Amino acid sequence: MKIKFLHKQYVIVLITYIFASIIGCSSKTNHKSTMDEQDSLSYVETASTDPAPLSQKEATDIMKSLLVRLSPQAETVLIKYVLSQNQPTIIAVFNETNSEDLPEFHYAIARKYGDSWQLDKATPKTGYCDYIHEYNPKYDVFKIVEIKNEQYVYFSYINNCGITFSLLNIETGKVIDLVYSGEYKGESEDNLSEILYGEYSNIEELKSKTPFLTKWLVNASTNSKRIYKPTKEDFDLDAPRNFSKKWEVDNQAVIDQGIGTLTYTYYSTFIPDGLEPKDAYNVIENKTYKVFSYWKGCVIAFNKKEKKYFTLIAGYWKPELISWKNKDNNILCITNYASQTMILNIDTGEFEITD
Repeated sequence: MKIKFLHKQYVIVLITYIFASIIGCSSKTNHKSTMDEQDSLSYVETASTDPAPLSQKEATDIMKSLLVRLSPQAETVLIKYVLSQNQPTIIAVFNETNSEDLPEFHYAIARKYGDSWQLDKATPKTGYCDYIHEYNPKYDVFKIVEIKNEQYVYFSYINNCGITFSLLNIETGKVIDLVYSGEYKGESEDNLSEILYGEYSNIEELKSKTPFLTKWLVNASTNSKRIYKPTKEDFDLDAPRNFSKKWEVDNQAVIDQGIGTLTYTYYSTFIPDGLEPKDAYNVIENKTYKVFSYWKGCVIAFNKKEKKYFTLIAGYWKPELISWKNKDNNILCITNYASQTMILNIDTGEFEITD
């Protein structure tokens, strides 16, 4: 089952090539983890010692009946039963529409006192990222785990900022969130439609507050199928997928000067990672070249005779419009979002930029 919500947005942030270095989460001082810490970093779903545990349906029905009274707008997503401190407990994580008709992330903990259940409603989180956009049990987690003799709910979900990995302390109700943001890549090996390649965007702030739990979350989250695992090719500047970075290395300095000659790198396949020719914002051609422009992205040329693709513009220059200044002589006109115009001889790479 895959749960989605209507408020679907994506925030794409800059790519980083240092994913592996983040995983260590080490501080500037040398610190060796104790054996207890190393053992605690692995997560195993806590087995219930309750002689008569609730079924998932029973727990869901109880929690929903409690939420109907206090949170009538709740869209319940995740519910889990656990015996916490020898007390039957149900945890729910859900969205609720606020007064501005926007979804907010909430969680609630219900505990059994005698024969009755009482709901402890937590204060909603606030902020742009804080609602569940998507949860898929095949790729996301919702587990009861034990860390240093304390029980937590460990769960993950997609939101506007990327992927959030959370730990909710069942006893105190305190929740911490580790956010992984980046660029959505193509499909994964098991056909997951979108996987993220980026970095933990709030890791430094979280480390300063809860260093061990941050380390635990990073260690656990690296197993997520939603996070793209870099390969050797990702760090190869000459690999087609790194065409934009390669173009910046070769040409950014001369672009900043406003006049000069571009250096081309030729590829046998179409190069914009995750894009196709049909996705181009604008396509023009003459007898020698076919040129593809992507809105505020890049401009790619195809040499019809050599059957090769190469990058004309990438990086932060952000092209918007392309046209022929002299179609017969392969002279191209490219205008960017800042209304700068580049006149480019595709044959030679010679160009000049004017405001």
